[in-house]
Amino acid sequence: MAKKEHIQSTSEEQKPEDRNKSGTLKTIAVTLLVVLAIVVGYYLLIQSAPSIKYDEGTEVNGTTYAAGLQKADKVTIVMDVREITSEKQRGNIMQCGTDFAGSDGLVGKELVVYALEDNKCTSLNSTSLSVNDCITDALSNFAIFIKDGSKTAFMEKKMIVGIGEEYTFGSCKVNIKSSQ
Repeated sequence: MAKKEHIQSTSEEQKPEDRNKSGTLKTIAVTLLVVLAIVVGYYLLIQSAPSIKYDEGTEVNGTTYAAGLQKADKVTIVMDVREITSEKQRGNIMQCGTDFAGSDGLVGKELVVYALEDNKCTSLNSTSLSVNDCITDALSNFAIFIKDGSKTAFMEKKMIVGIGEEYTFGSCKVNIKSSQ
């Protein structure tokens, strides 16, 4: 019997130590989880939203796009100069957007003009928005996207115009007359 008492007293003596170890381990685990949550939260906050692509979709012919554009009340012009290092080409894209905005075929329509530069989007009223917000807005209307390239493509509600180093002043225009 003496052995049993000795065993019981030994295990009773270890319980406070076990509690201290268990408490310390719990504290470490909780601390690690909190730190991990903060790191994951910070990472998610600094991650930029995935870029919305405007240059994807099923191509149609220019006549199909023009017919829809003619009936549209609102048209968005987006000048995308992100990642373009040539000042001449940047100027050409901006000039093309300006020429489109002054087109006879867009008279009477509500025009929204955006410039995408670096990681921001600026509208004519100097509002600074995210690139994704501007592209999402443009895609909800009839849109003309002007970017680096040499090809023009038409989708049902958007036209993508490629502009390079060479541009003839006034060559970006809409000639259709509105049936409104």
